[in-house]
Amino acid sequence: MKRLVLIELAVLLTASYAQAQFSFGARAGINITQVSVVDKSAKDLTVKENSEMKPGIQLGVVGEYTFSNGFGIQPSVFFYMHRYELYRIAGTVGALDLIIEHRETSNINYLQIPVNAQYKLGLGKIKLLFQAGPYLGIALNGKQKRESHIIEIIRGNPDDEYLKFFEHPKNDKIIFGTEDRELKRLDYGLGLGAGVQLGNIQTVIGYNKGLVNLSNSSWYSQKNISFSVYLAYLFGN
Repeated sequence: MKRLVLIELAVLLTASYAQAQFSFGARAGINITQVSVVDKSAKDLTVKENSEMKPGIQLGVVGEYTFSNGFGIQPSVFFYMHRYELYRIAGTVGALDLIIEHRETSNINYLQIPVNAQYKLGLGKIKLLFQAGPYLGIALNGKQKRESHIIEIIRGNPDDEYLKFFEHPKNDKIIFGTEDRELKRLDYGLGLGAGVQLGNIQTVIGYNKGLVNLSNSSWYSQKNISFSVYLAYLFGN
């Protein structure tokens, strides 16, 4: 009996794979990105954080393995721009009681690799697409512009070196590593998507939520968030 069940299961799997269809193609789109920030500072530091969304682009290749029942897998590899502006107001630093305004604009280029489970629902010539799955992001490079200045000194007398730190804007390459003020290179998280397919063209709206705290600072944690709209053209579909 067990042997018969195994044989029937093998036949079903073989038939499913025989009816499966593989496609590949290109994808391109626009990202709207930001970071979620949570204050982790010590009790002697008060920080208010705000992150603004910025647009970027994505460009790469996509593969698709679709079964006859509408389910399938869609992996992709693409260049991905993650841009954001972070605004921070801090006060009560150690023995000082002051208000510091800090603004940083960051542009980070990632190699993004999502692997989505996908379901297609046919409605005549149009198919609805539903996607969900994990992604891996590898930071390639990045730049950051930082500008800080003291708005008001309420209590205490900061020394000259402390004041000089806030005099000029700073344009730096982002350093990826494990030290304080550096960002982690690897990101991973979960993504959701929905869209339509007409012929060989897919139009998809997606959302990604990062699960990695990218900051090595003890002051705050930082995770990626993004929305995207992209077009994919599939050959052999």
